[in-house]
Amino acid sequence: MKGLFEGEGANVYLTRDGDFSVLLLDRVRAATEREADLFLSIHHNSNSERREDINRTEVYYPPVPFTSARDLAFYIAESIAREKGIGFLTPLPARYRVLRDNVPLSLIVEPSYISNPEEEVRLRDPDYLRREALAIFRAVRSYFEKGRPRVLNFCLKDWKVRARVVNTGRSGVDENSIEVLLNGKPLPFCFDEGELTAWLPERMPQGKHIVEIRALNLEGHRSDPFRYSFTVKRPAESISVSIEPSAGWPLLLVSIRFLDKYGSPLFKGEKVTVKPEDCRILEMTERTDSNGEISLVVKLEKDAGILNLSARDFSSSIFLKNMSRTKFICGRIIDQKTGRGISDAVVKLGDQATVSRFGGFFCFPVTDDSAEMMVFRNGYERYSGAFPEDTLEISLSPLFEGLLIDKVVAIEAEKGQGSGDFALKVGKVLAGNLRLGGARPEMSELPEGEGAERRLFRHMDLRPDYTLILRESRDFFIGYYELHEESRDFARRIQKLLGKLGFSAPEPVPLSEYLLIQYSGVRVLLGLDMETVRNRRARWNLAYSLFCALLQDAGFKGNEVRGRAIDANGVPLFEGFVRSFCGIGSFTDAEGCFTLCHLQRGVERIVLEKDGLYREYIIDVRKEREIELSLKEEGKDGNQGD
Repeated sequence: MKGLFEGEGANVYLTRDGDFSVLLLDRVRAATEREADLFLSIHHNSNSERREDINRTEVYYPPVPFTSARDLAFYIAESIAREKGIGFLTPLPARYRVLRDNVPLSLIVEPSYISNPEEEVRLRDPDYLRREALAIFRAVRSYFEKGRPRVLNFCLKDWKVRARVVNTGRSGVDENSIEVLLNGKPLPFCFDEGELTAWLPERMPQGKHIVEIRALNLEGHRSDPFRYSFTVKRPAESISVSIEPSAGWPLLLVSIRFLDKYGSPLFKGEKVTVKPEDCRILEMTERTDSNGEISLVVKLEKDAGILNLSARDFSSSIFLKNMSRTKFICGRIIDQKTGRGISDAVVKLGDQATVSRFGGFFCFPVTDDSAEMMVFRNGYERYSGAFPEDTLEISLSPLFEGLLIDKVVAIEAEKGQGSGDFALKVGKVLAGNLRLGGARPEMSELPEGEGAERRLFRHMDLRPDYTLILRESRDFFIGYYELHEESRDFARRIQKLLGKLGFSAPEPVPLSEYLLIQYSGVRVLLGLDMETVRNRRARWNLAYSLFCALLQDAGFKGNEVRGRAIDANGVPLFEGFVRSFCGIGSFTDAEGCFTLCHLQRGVERIVLEKDGLYREYIIDVRKEREIELSLKEEGKDGNQGD
């Protein structure tokens, strides 16, 4: 290939000219430092499944939504497949290191599978390799002859964009294809003899913005990705203030929003200085958020106080005064483990309810001093009891040592052939358990045939800690990407937990699935046996097994309890639900047997329920590993068990 390109006058650089390895980053630098017009990384493929029958051409391009590399990828894939007489996989974006932060035309070319025995023999033939090189060369030459649009001489001044859009080959620019986008939305523009002019709105919100220019030539070739980012900053000229309660004691929750001359919020990250008089700031965000706001918790030391504000060239003052005759309860919800404030906790006192805000602080008027206070928040044990007027603080104990709190878990339920949509049902149960544990599940119901490209871009935006792909299939299997050890270990945890819940789980297998390879974080693919997941109890226990595997993978080392449940007549209780007090649990089998794998160390409240009857038990999981539960009629009102 080097000789073929040099014969056409190209300057060619080989990242290696012998049998040795070159670091991936060094390969990228070799292209970017030379400002290469084209980067080709050529390999011969193999597959994790060790299938010798697979042989096809695959080409991958950088993972950006609009790129010229995609068009060249199709040229090369079709040319190689035609020369070899084999099929090709539709070119796809990929997150391989050599395709990131590289020149626009960067490709990984996999001409064929060396793991195919017949292909391996052919690849030993020098003439066969020359034909392969010639196929790539011809595709590249054909593409460059037709060219692609380029954006040149870009300038942004006085809210006006100017640029020149030209084609590099013999084809011309398709004027009807040109798009100018501001943060993904079209801008008005005019295009005349290669000169483009677009107008930005003067009253743009403050913050970071991106201008994109896209075009096709008359051959349908895309332009290189062109993105220009800039920041709009204007000084504040006014403020909007919210105080809760409007007048209360002893704490005030103050939100201050800084606005520019157009009423748009101040730029995110602006530093704000606040000097209090006759009051004390207990907690404060020092920089504006995306809404131009800062939040403060203020304690009045007298009947009135002042907050003096300054932000860049703007200054103002806020007067606070206690005029309320209504009694307020003000306090703070904190994490018992970290001591940090917990926002978004639901706080109830009698008929009154509110949600904790910035720093975990809350306040609301009191109508019944004797009522019991209750506090709930996903990821924490519930609190119930009197309000601690001495400390004004309520500590919540995190569930599972707080290891799941704010973990992002992507659950992709692939729509099956049947009408049951069982993968989705399993995913929803799992998502519910994860929310109770404090995680942030992101559930995706995937229509049949949704493109892998779209799924990859959605995943890249989400950047989850874990991804579980649920697929309905004839046989049960657990797949992982073999070069990712954390995913392999997670797959083995799933297999172990499934076995404990009575499933016949096979050994996890390495798979060459495109999305398993391209996704980030810990990821597995589960094939769900259709006959098994038709059963509601099986679906629930399967989701519970996945939850426990996630919990253990996050580092939780809890205790396991096995047991048997019976009804009032001593008969094994089938499909009774056994759960811990946080609401997470599993169903009993035909023998009344169950297993709980998520219990914390120490005393736990266990609930057995079925058909509206339930009974609570208190057990010490450090001592009781085998238990028997009985569901009796008197349990209907929630009587405590032994």
